[in-house]
Amino acid sequence: IYGPGAIGGIISITTKNAKTADKVNIGIEQNLTYRYSLVNSSFSVKKKKFSAYMFGSIGTSKGVENPEFYYIDRAHGYGYGYMSPTWGNKGLGTPAPNFYADFQDKPELKAQLNINFLKEFEFWARYTNYSFINQQQKTYSLEGPAFPGSYGQQFTTTLKNTHNFSKSFSLISNVGFQSQSIRNNRLYQGAEKPFNDITQMNNSYSENNINFRSLMSYTSSDKLKLALGVEYKYWYYGPEWGKDANSFVMNYAPPIDFAVLDTNSGFYSQYNQYGIVTVVDSPIEAHQFSTFFELNYKLLKNTTLLVSGRVDKHNMAKVAFSPRISIIHQINKNNYLKLIAQQSVRLPSFRELFSINYTSDPSPKPEKLQGLELIYSSILWQNISVNLSGFYQSVNQIGWTDNNKSEILGKFNTAGLVGVVSYKMNNLNIGLNYTFIKQLNWEPEYELNSYLSNIGIDSIDVPLTDAGNNRINNFPQHQIKLIASYKMFKAIYLHFNARFASKYGQIDMLNMFMSAHENYGTEQTKQEMNNIYNDVLSKGYSKPSLTSNISVSYHVQLKDVDLVLNAWVMNLLTVNHVRYVYQYWEEGNNRQYPRQVGFIEEPRTFGLRLTVAF
Repeated sequence: IYGPGAIGGIISITTKNAKTADKVNIGIEQNLTYRYSLVNSSFSVKKKKFSAYMFGSIGTSKGVENPEFYYIDRAHGYGYGYMSPTWGNKGLGTPAPNFYADFQDKPELKAQLNINFLKEFEFWARYTNYSFINQQQKTYSLEGPAFPGSYGQQFTTTLKNTHNFSKSFSLISNVGFQSQSIRNNRLYQGAEKPFNDITQMNNSYSENNINFRSLMSYTSSDKLKLALGVEYKYWYYGPEWGKDANSFVMNYAPPIDFAVLDTNSGFYSQYNQYGIVTVVDSPIEAHQFSTFFELNYKLLKNTTLLVSGRVDKHNMAKVAFSPRISIIHQINKNNYLKLIAQQSVRLPSFRELFSINYTSDPSPKPEKLQGLELIYSSILWQNISVNLSGFYQSVNQIGWTDNNKSEILGKFNTAGLVGVVSYKMNNLNIGLNYTFIKQLNWEPEYELNSYLSNIGIDSIDVPLTDAGNNRINNFPQHQIKLIASYKMFKAIYLHFNARFASKYGQIDMLNMFMSAHENYGTEQTKQEMNNIYNDVLSKGYSKPSLTSNISVSYHVQLKDVDLVLNAWVMNLLTVNHVRYVYQYWEEGNNRQYPRQVGFIEEPRTFGLRLTVAF
C-alpha cells in the first residue's frame, strides 16, 4: 500500500484534522544557532456532519554563520581543510555558505486544508516549499558573487470517499493530483549570465501526477480479514510553475543528458554546440497500474497467517512483484514470535527509464531486495518489554553504467541484529536499542573497476579492481540509542536521547585509495595523500561518533487556554559528530580520491518554542 519498493521501516505520517486538533493553536519557534524563526497557526471547526481544519506556517533561516565546513577538492588542485577565504592552493578560497540558509531569501511556507463532509467524504489539500543554499565554494553570476542553491514547491490534493456497505464490507476510494516544481541553480555560466538565467540551471521543470486508488476491505469474522486494492497513476512533465515552455530543462542520464522542449530555449542555444542537449518532441509522460492485497487468517487459536503483496506495471518497465508472508504466533499472554519473508522490487528512476525508452533499448530488470526476519517480543513483569530480531537480506543492485543504461551491478547479502529494551514506571520511560548490520559478500556482475588519475609524473591511470566492494560503506556497523523521558510536578517534562555509532564503512574506500597512492604515486602525491588521510581522520571522518540532545517542556493551563514552553539543546555532548558526508566522483571512470569530500561539524544548537492552544 506504500508503493513499489516499500519494505521494513516504513514511516507512516498522519496529518492532523479537526477531530484531533485544538480549536485554535498558535506557535512561535526560534532556533538560536541556525537563526531559524517559525510562526504557525491552526484553526478547526467541528460540527455533527461537517468538520474543517486549517493550518499555516512560515519559517525563515539565515543558517549557521561561518560553519565548520570541511572540504577536499583534489580534482581542481585547490586543496583541503576548513573552507575559508585562504583555503586551497590557488587563492580561490571563499567563506563557507551559511549552513541551512534559505536560497535567495525564500521562506519556508506550509498550508493545509482538511474538510470532512456528508459523513463519508474527505477533502485534503497541502502546499509546501523548500529552499537551501548548496554547501560549496562561492562562485559568480553577472550580478556578482553568489552561492548555488535549490528551490522547490509541492502541492497535493485528494478527495476520499469511505463507504461502509455493512459491518464487514467497506470501500475506500481516492482521486488526487500531485505536482512539484523543481529548480536547481548550479551557476554553470558564472559571471557571463544573470543569476536566474536558464543557462545557469541544472533543472527547471515540474512533475505532475494524477492518481486514482480504490481499496476494498472485508471481515467475515475474527478469523478472516481481506483487503484488495487497485491504483492508477499518470505522470506528465512540463516547465516550472508559471514558466514558459522554453524554460524547461531536465537533467537526464546519458545519452539524453539535458532535455529541452523546443529550440527556442536559451539553454539549447547555449549548449547545443557541445552536444549535451536533446530536444524532446513527444510528451514526457508515463503511467503505471498497480494492484495490491492483504489476507489475515487465523490458522490456529494463537497463530495468524498474514499474506500480502503488490504488482506494479510501469509502461516503460517490466512487471514488478513484491510479495510478503508473515506468521505471528502468541506463545503465551506476554510473548510473541513473528517470522517474515518478503521481496521488495524497486524500478529504476523515471529519468533512467525515459532515457532507455527514448533510445528504444529493452526495459531493464528491476532491483530486488529479498529478506527474512525473525522477531521475538516479550513483556517482562509489567514494566519491562524486550524486542529481539535477526534478519538476512539479499539485494541484486542496479545502477547506471558506462553502457548508458540501467543494469544489474551485482548481488550482495547482509545480516543483522536488533535489540530493544524498554522500561516504564510511573512518570519515567527509558528505552535502549542496539543495531548491528554486516555485509556478508559482494558478487559483481558488472566490473566496477576505476582508474586513479594524476598520482604520478606521467599521469598514468592506475586500475583499481572492484572499487565498490563495500556496498554499505556509508553505514555504521554498530549503533546504540538511548531515549529517556521523565514527567515531574505534572507540568514539567524532561527528555534526553543519545546515539553512539561505530565502524563506518567509509574507511574502506579511503584505505583503498591510500594504498594505490603508496603503490603507484610519486613522493609528492604520496605525501599529499598521507596529509589528507591523517587530516580527514583527525576531524572524525569514519571514526566512532557520539551525539546527545536534551529538552525541557513546561505546561500551564489557564481555564480554557493551554500554554507550553519548550527549550532544547541539540548536540549537547558530542564526539566526532560530523554530518552530511559528500563523495563526488569524476566523470567516466577517472578517480582522484578524495576528489571532493565535505562534511559539517554540526554545532551545539539552542532553541525555544511557545505554543498556545484554545
